[in-house]
Amino acid sequence: MLFRSFCLPEELLEREQLYIDLYKDSAYNLSSTAENTLGVRYSEEAKQKISIATKGRPSQFKGKHHSLEAKMKDSLANKGKHHSPKTEFQKGRIPWNKGKHLNEELRRKDREAIKRLWQNPEYRQRSIEAQRRRRLLEKEVLHSGPDIFAVNS
Repeated sequence: MLFRSFCLPEELLEREQLYIDLYKDSAYNLSSTAENTLGVRYSEEAKQKISIATKGRPSQFKGKHHSLEAKMKDSLANKGKHHSPKTEFQKGRIPWNKGKHLNEELRRKDREAIKRLWQNPEYRQRSIEAQRRRRLLEKEVLHSGPDIFAVNS
C-alpha cells in the first residue's frame, strides 16, 4: 500500500503511527512503532540486500570531524566509565612495558624526528594553535559546570 498524506512536519510521526495501527494486518511494515526500528529483526535475505546496497558507498561521516568542544564533552561524560566488560578484568594488571626503557638509539631518532617537525613553520604554528584552543576549551568546559550537557528544548 502506498499512502499520500499532507501534514505539518511535527505531525509526521503521529500520522505514520496512525496508519501503522490502522493497517497493521495488511500493510508491510517491519516496525510496530513509527519512531524507530528498535527490536526489528531482519531476515538473512534482507540483511544481504542491505549489505549489497551499501557496498562501495563511503560512510555518512566520511570527511567530517567532531569539533574540539564535542570531543571535550564526550571525554568528560565518559571519565571513569569502563565500556567493555572484556577489559574490566584488566584493572590493576601491570602493563607489559612498565619499567622498560627505549634504547639510546631509538630515543635519539625520536628526538631528531621531533626537532625536524618543529623546524617546519606550518607544523609549529598548527601545533601551537591547537594547543591554545585545547587549553581554552578545557577552561571553558571545566568552568561551565554540569549544565554543559543540558539539552535545549
